[in-house]
Amino acid sequence: MGIIAAASAMSLVSCQKQEFQPNPEGTTITVNATVEDPIVTKTYVEELENAYAINWSESESMLAIAFNGNDANFASKESDAFTLSEDGTGVFTITSLPTADKTTVAGIYPSSAFVSDYENSESTKIPIELPASQKPENNSYDPNAYIMVARSTDLASIQESEVWNAYYYRASALNRFRIKNLINEGNIFSATITFSSATNAAGRRFFDLTTENPTPGEFYREGTTLNEIQLDYSDHLLATGTDGYDLWFTSWAVDLPTGESFTLSITTDNGYKYTKTFTAKQNVVLEENHLNLLTLDMTGVVPETTVTDYSGEYLIVSKNKNNTGKWVYMGDFNSSYYSAGNSQIDASKDFNTLSPRDFDNISGIENYIWIVSRTDDGYTLCNKSTGIYFKGDDRANTAYQSDSPEFHTLSLSSEGDMRIFYNSTNRYLMYNSGSPRFACYTGTQNPIYLLKWVESTEPVLIVSETSKAVDADAAEVVFEYTARNLTGAVTATVASDESQIISGSPVVDAAASTVTVTLNPNTEEVEKTATITISANTVGVEDQTLTIIQQAYAPLADIVLTFPDENKDNNKCSAYNKSWTAISGSHEFNIKNFNNNNWNNWTYIRCGSRNYASIGTISNVTSMPKIASIAVTVDKITTAYVNSIFLSIYSDEGLVTQIGSNIEPNEGITSGTLTFNIPTEYQVSNQYYTLSFDCKEASSNGIIQISQVKYIVTE
Repeated sequence: MGIIAAASAMSLVSCQKQEFQPNPEGTTITVNATVEDPIVTKTYVEELENAYAINWSESESMLAIAFNGNDANFASKESDAFTLSEDGTGVFTITSLPTADKTTVAGIYPSSAFVSDYENSESTKIPIELPASQKPENNSYDPNAYIMVARSTDLASIQESEVWNAYYYRASALNRFRIKNLINEGNIFSATITFSSATNAAGRRFFDLTTENPTPGEFYREGTTLNEIQLDYSDHLLATGTDGYDLWFTSWAVDLPTGESFTLSITTDNGYKYTKTFTAKQNVVLEENHLNLLTLDMTGVVPETTVTDYSGEYLIVSKNKNNTGKWVYMGDFNSSYYSAGNSQIDASKDFNTLSPRDFDNISGIENYIWIVSRTDDGYTLCNKSTGIYFKGDDRANTAYQSDSPEFHTLSLSSEGDMRIFYNSTNRYLMYNSGSPRFACYTGTQNPIYLLKWVESTEPVLIVSETSKAVDADAAEVVFEYTARNLTGAVTATVASDESQIISGSPVVDAAASTVTVTLNPNTEEVEKTATITISANTVGVEDQTLTIIQQAYAPLADIVLTFPDENKDNNKCSAYNKSWTAISGSHEFNIKNFNNNNWNNWTYIRCGSRNYASIGTISNVTSMPKIASIAVTVDKITTAYVNSIFLSIYSDEGLVTQIGSNIEPNEGITSGTLTFNIPTEYQVSNQYYTLSFDCKEASSNGIIQISQVKYIVTE
């Protein structure tokens, strides 16, 4: 079968809402597959003129299940996409549904509710799971916990029309508990609703989809207590207040006979827990396929203090979500975020087994210890080394530092990682592995962990890099080290230097924790190596060998600019009064008042205009190595209209400070190769050169034609 478009026609059975004190008049709700802003949010609840609507996002997914009568050998396929039709119905597209020998099709929403490990079960009863742990957003429920089942439909009719009007049974109860009179200055971090131990509020349940209408069946727990619904607001803190707020969640049907109780427990981000037991005054049912509204009064509840004092010294660490790469730590402040320092610890290592000693081999790690201090206003984070405080920000991808304290809310998430909120908003410190950086996000990046720092009493000598490669003409090489708890002085000696690249003895600077080695330049076209030994002169600390690799001498190649150049796709010009950028290798050049005819069969550039006098210039934007001369290939020139041709040398990229006088070509003003010799005293690296071609108003355009500029480097 080809593509099946399952139109989720949401003209479903109207239903009554259930109050804690039942409303005899009743209120209907209608579920419509409509989207106001499908990019912003997933399925959520919205109150419009006392009607509740279920809205959809474009990431919605359902599962189609095809079977043959009571045959247990069914096939399933997840929808490929979800779109909206003009009439407001939602359209799931399902490609290549396995339908061999199948006669009937049913559906499950969301597709994640289907328990896939029963795909090949011999039973015709399909297991569907309603999660006990839910992560609702503010004033909304968790869309992954809202279960709907589409009644079975004849497959032949769908194959014929390629359209399936799927009619859904809302298998789960949609519940809103309105909480009143919870007095707290913090925000809701989590909530737990606990029913009697015999209640199946969530978990796996069998459904018989072979009948025309899906029939709910028995539960199975597999050793898990599912009489509780846990609501996690750690990603979207829910504000408290006397006017009330709503806890949205879903469940299977829950029967509360008169006199039966359930318990509501609420934790806040400022460290308090509120618990109250409610007893039904008359029989109340949280009914499936209904919206159930209860109002719960928390008046008189005395909070418990659940605050864990996180004060102490920590490394702030993180890893990639998929456990690849290495653990990283929050390092230096960089503009509007904190950099990420790498360790050698695989991200697959669990945080609970991580030790501060895992970071001992990082030179200077003691500079990234954060002092976490609790005050009446929250927590402050201060860098132990600099005394600078972490400062959050409510803008994406940013974080700052401050000389004065800023107070933050700290809390532990259900996954064990730490939330450091910016001023108790929904933006908090996270690690962005893509940038990489530590900054403030809304929950879309990698979580952080606070690794308790304990100073080591063991003697340690660590070198940040034990091997360094340097250029042939490098004057010195510096090794950085970290020394802790040593009983002797750090010393360094030459271990091996057959090529004699080391000049004198290595110099140890204990205050700066560096070893500096002076080098002789390498004038040979072969790589040279030498080693030194660094010692702590302390029992239990091994000597370390440091290797210096001196690159072979390689004469620099001349820099040649030809046309069209390597930037030809971006610098097309058909005028004699414009500027554009030419590129040759790693060097950029500013070309002014030269025409390239949009590179339409031109392998050269031309300057000089018949409409006005002009000066064409060629200047390097990238600084040059030592230059002995510059050779310019002039293909043709009308000398009668040329005032002068000369070279100017500058010490700065802005071409402000000129060095020496203008240099004229050896050959004068003529065609052919014009050579500009640079005096020996001006043959210095990192300089800037401007070739100027001063033209009068001419009888025709393009009186000077240039096809090549060669910068000849010194040996």
